[in-house]
Formats: sequence, structure tokens, C-alpha cells
Amino acid sequence: MYRRYIFYAFVFFIAILISLYIIICDTNNINTEDLNKLQINSSDNIDYKNNNIIKSRNNHEKEYFQTSDKSEYATTLDIYHDSNIISGLVVNQFGKSIPKAKVYLMLDKNRNEQLPDIDTVLRNYQLSIESDLNGLFSINVRIGFMYNVLIVNDGYAPVLLRLRAGDYREIILNDNIYNIKGKVISNVNKMPINNASIEVQYSMGYFNTVVTSSTDQNGIFTFDGLPRIIDLIYIKADNYDDFRLFAIPATYLNDTDIVMTKSSSSNFKFKLYNSLNNNLINEAMINEKKSYANSNNIHDVSIDKDVERIKILASDYCCVSVLTAVLQEGVIYDIPLKPGGMCYGHVVGIDNNPIGGVLIEAYFDKTNVVKSVDLENITAISELDGSFYLNNIPFNVEFGINIKNKSNSIQIYSNLIIHNDYEYIGIFKYGYNSGLVGIVTD
Repeated sequence: MYRRYIFYAFVFFIAILISLYIIICDTNNINTEDLNKLQINSSDNIDYKNNNIIKSRNNHEKEYFQTSDKSEYATTLDIYHDSNIISGLVVNQFGKSIPKAKVYLMLDKNRNEQLPDIDTVLRNYQLSIESDLNGLFSINVRIGFMYNVLIVNDGYAPVLLRLRAGDYREIILNDNIYNIKGKVISNVNKMPINNASIEVQYSMGYFNTVVTSSTDQNGIFTFDGLPRIIDLIYIKADNYDDFRLFAIPATYLNDTDIVMTKSSSSNFKFKLYNSLNNNLINEAMINEKKSYANSNNIHDVSIDKDVERIKILASDYCCVSVLTAVLQEGVIYDIPLKPGGMCYGHVVGIDNNPIGGVLIEAYFDKTNVVKSVDLENITAISELDGSFYLNNIPFNVEFGINIKNKSNSIQIYSNLIIHNDYEYIGIFKYGYNSGLVGIVTD
């Protein structure tokens, strides 16, 4: 009897599932005949103002865009994220469509970084098409990727934006464009600054665009096709403070001398390498700031002019310092770093009890590296049990240690040397009377 009830319940459940499936299919399925009926042609009403060309069926908005050679189906971003179409409508600032606008597509490999400049897209694009007579375009793309899309038309400022499959945008091209020429000079002698890099950012609607240039030997730079208002001009030049101006008319830059201020800091270039095998070192702490070598294995370092020495420390190497007075900007300096490790020991009193809280300083012969490059002293504080640890001590290099308490009473030990990492260097007796007490080793 119970089996019969279970069988009836199972049949009823299956019937419900079948009914739901039929309802869903009837609501969402669109056959080929339906698609043909929904194709947009030149007689359709186009609503530029609302950014859409829309026809409705079963309360689901669907959009179709006509290219110059074939029709493509696309959906809005808010409805179907899995569409493999990037599409858009190109119009001017008054909402009038722009036919035959060039559309360039380049795969975006740096989706978390700033948009590339326009020249980069024009050199590396994978596909280009034109908008149709109604200003519409659509491009088949791979789902899951981001793309840089550049829209260009003669007489209009270009627009560059980042889109993904399923995106539809109305792209506004502004025909109020300006060609400008400016000059970059020094505040010291009013002489032109050559090879300064210049970046201009501006927006068209919701889209931000970045264009770049550089000054020639006369300090002159030019930009073509800028809109009336630019959001930012950013100028960089060696040995000068960065220059920025926000929200200015493009015409402000025309035939204008931009004065850059001589930097209060100096820029030096270093190549760091292992003194034993000449292997390059690409990561280091330079004056307590993290530094990474560039593609040419050079560390570019900006140092305040009142800093006398530049301290360089890399993991598993000794710490060195460089005298800034002998350095020249623009010259690349090779700095050898000696491999090193950690050593440790203990400090006890004349009664052999451990002494904590005293300063331990390792010092080196200043001729151990190269001219004007010195091994930096290493310091540590002894623990309550008398132990201390000194990091970045170079291997096979003689050094000494000073032991100093709060009253500046100093005890000196010399002729120490380590050959391996984590090497024990002994027990050091520290007496409160003047004179060397001695070293006790295991």
C-alpha cells in the first residue's frame, strides 16, 4: 500500500518538472523566424537620445545591430552577460549618428592597469571595422576577455575605452577639437627642456582617453585633436619636479611656456651585483625604500640633495653605503655587494651573568669594497639572556665589534670572521671598568 503512494508521489513530481520545463522554453525560446522578423532595417525609428535601438518581444529587450556586410545579434550588458558581441552606436555631441567611423579592437592584457595610449592600440590592434550608415557596429569576441576599443573619425577627437563581451555603448565623438603646440622650459635659466614626457587625459562622455608626447630639442611639444577641455596634463623630466595641471582649456597650452622647477633631489643609477659571481641583484632596500631594477637591470634612485651617503641593503648580502658627493646624475655605477649571513653570540659580565640591553656594533675596514663605497656598520641590542644577532655580515671579511652601555663605556673586540650563515662567534665579557676583559669561545 505504501509503495503505491510513493509511486503516485513520484509521478506527480515528474509531471511538475515537465510542466516547468515547457513554461520556461515557451518564454525564452526564439526561433529563426522570430529573429528574422526582429531585424532592424533602414526604415526603423532610431532613438539616439536614449542610446538605444530596441524592439521588444515577451517583455525581453533585445537589440540588433547592422554592420556594413552582415547582421549581428547582440544584447545589452544588463540582460545577457554571456553574449559574445561588443557593440555600440557612434554619434556626435548632438546625437547625430556618424557612419564609417573606424573601430579598432585590441585584446586587453592589463585589465587592472591604465588604458594604453592611442598609438599603442593603432600599432597592435587585432581587428578593425567601420560603423554602418546608422553609426552602428558590432564585433564578435571571446567571452571572458577584456578589450581596448578605439573609435576614430576624421574631424573628431578619438575615444578609447575598455569593454568586454556583452557590452553595448553609445560613443560620443566631439568635433570641437584643437591642435596645440607648447614649450617646456627650466625655472633656473629659462632654457628649453628636451625629452620631457607629456601625458594628456581627457574624457568624452563616460570614457577617459590618454594621449602622450615628448618635447624635442627645443622643448616643443604638439598634440592634435584635443577637445575643448582636458582633464589633466602631466609632465615629467629628469632632475625636475613633476608638473600637473587639472581641468584646463586646451587653448591654454597653445604657444605657452610651461616652467618646470629644478628638483630638490638628485637621481642616481646603480647596477648591483654579487661580488663573487657577478650575478645581478634586482631587488634591494636603498635608503630604507624598496627598489626594483628596471628592464635594463638598473636601479633608478631619487635622493634628497642633503643626504651624504646612500645606504644599500639586499637580502643575503652585506650592507654598503655610497658617498653621494662623488656621484654624478646620468652615470650608471656598478656596486658590488658581498654575500653575507647572520652571526650570533652572548654578552656576559665579569661575574659571567648575562647582560641585556647593551649595544653591539659590528664595524669593518673601510677599504673592503671599492673607492667611496663602504661596508655599513651593523648594530643589535642584546637580549635579557645576553644573546645578540647581527645580520648581513659579509663572509670571509674581518670585522670587529664594539660593546657599549648607556653610559657609553665601550669594549672593543677585533679580528672576528665568519664563513657561514648563522655562525656562532662566542661569548663576550663586558666589564664596567676600562680595558679589554677578553673573549670566551665554546
